[in-house]
Amino acid sequence: MRPKVILHIGVNKTGTSSIQHHFITNRPTFWKAGVYYPGMGQKAPAQHLLLDWIREPEKYSEKLATLRDEMMTQFRVTLLSSEALVDLHDPRKLANWLKGFDVEVVVYLRDPTRYCISWWQQDIQGGDAPHDIRFYLLNKRRSFTALLGRWCEAFGRSKVNVRLYDRDALPDGDVLTDFLRCTGLDEIEGQKRTPWESNPSISGNLLYFKYLYNSLGIPDARSWPMMGGLTEATKLDWRWRCAPKVDDYLIGKNREIYSEEIAEIERDYGIAIKPSEPSKVIDVPQVDQLKADFDKLKNHFLKPGKKEFPLMDLEKHMQFV
Repeated sequence: MRPKVILHIGVNKTGTSSIQHHFITNRPTFWKAGVYYPGMGQKAPAQHLLLDWIREPEKYSEKLATLRDEMMTQFRVTLLSSEALVDLHDPRKLANWLKGFDVEVVVYLRDPTRYCISWWQQDIQGGDAPHDIRFYLLNKRRSFTALLGRWCEAFGRSKVNVRLYDRDALPDGDVLTDFLRCTGLDEIEGQKRTPWESNPSISGNLLYFKYLYNSLGIPDARSWPMMGGLTEATKLDWRWRCAPKVDDYLIGKNREIYSEEIAEIERDYGIAIKPSEPSKVIDVPQVDQLKADFDKLKNHFLKPGKKEFPLMDLEKHMQFV
């Protein structure tokens, strides 16, 4: 039997970080069961470097050869997970590199409106620019049909497992449970679950503070201390991790834009993507809570012995009253 490769390509904002952190945390357990989750010499829990390696195979030929040898000779299953792979415009290059393996591609799709909103949150959270939600809902888009078409052409329709990211449809509302079951990796004993989401999307005034930080061009907007601090801050207040409130007009226009594509996906792949409405939404910003919320952050992070949180530098440039 040929060794198997599971290619988890995202898309982003479909629980990818939770899946990736689970495999990092349980790497020794999976190794004992013959399942390989490569580190590839990077801090990130995913194999994001694979995108660059496949795009420039001559430049990274030695790294690709070493990785392929490990996958082929030492393990029965290899999992490669990176939402960056959705930006690989010619997956045939990856298919060529994986000749000799039994490949399964796993991709999750979600309600495009909620996807665009989460994409906006992510780019403010992890980036250094003040993005406009209207641009994400009206202009910036990712064609799910074009994405699926590229990967089906490269690997074959039967090898592309299209999944629905919808908490109402997922087992126990959990994407990790669904991923483990659909790949058959749930049968491996000894796996430990982490109690928190690994990369929660920030919201409410926490999102607004980061928006202001980006607007002012303060350094460290993309730093590891900033990312870690934002994740920690979401645990302080439920409002900072629920969905942002968005104007109904923008939501309606976005659904019009994606309506034909949603119908095509249901027809061609049997996946019915329905509008998803979060149980709780929050204004961004909550103006009357700005000072109290920033004080809450200060009280938590400006204690002796706490790690640096660059967002606190915002107070040097503005006051909340």
